Amino acid sequence: MRPVKSSAVQQGKKPLVHIILLNWNNYDLTKDCLESLKKVKYPNFKTIVVDNGSASDVPKLKELKRKGFGFVLIENSKNMGFAEGNNAGIRHALKNNADYILLLNNDTVVHPEFLDHLVSEAEKDKRTSIVSPLIYYYDEPKKVWYAGASFNFWRGDARHRHLNEIDKGQFKEVTNTDYGSGCAMLVRKEVFGNVGLLDPYFFLYYEESDFCIRAKRQGYGIKVVPASKIWHKV
Repeated sequence: MRPVKSSAVQQGKKPLVHIILLNWNNYDLTKDCLESLKKVKYPNFKTIVVDNGSASDVPKLKELKRKGFGFVLIENSKNMGFAEGNNAGIRHALKNNADYILLLNNDTVVHPEFLDHLVSEAEKDKRTSIVSPLIYYYDEPKKVWYAGASFNFWRGDARHRHLNEIDKGQFKEVTNTDYGSGCAMLVRKEVFGNVGLLDPYFFLYYEESDFCIRAKRQGYGIKVVPASKIWHKV
């Protein structure tokens, strides 16, 4: 399936990316992630924070907005899980001209150029519609948490490739993967229109595996971009 170029791309502008952070009683993690996003060099992105029914985080998030952190705040009335919580942000992004949507765990910090590399790869190969960065452990900045993944239909399990491997410069090539990581996954908007949103049946875990399997069955390519780097407080 060949996606249509966005109007932004056709006009020579950088595609608009909406970044979605899901928060549930983890204000400090979300704040750290937002701090790292303030340093991102990519010129055309917006941030959405979806609060998933937190007990006391919403007032603090609103205060953070008043202090100059630019983000849209969506308040879910209860904890709707990872899939449906993110879906609230995805729906907002699709209604507000997103060319790409990035699901990003709030317990991450990002390299300032991570988004440039993701968008560049997605734009380079129009068959590629889902891309993820190389993800390291936050406490061990060279130890790999995600560098691609495999899904075994016989066993019904999903596994990260190169898990706990130390990066010594061996991760240089963009590679295909069975699924992108829900920790950080850039998705072209057309994918949601053709595949649907994350399945709420998967309240927590395996939602990105299910989504990516559905996407691959419709011909969408999924890749890992090692030049794009983030760190995960696993």
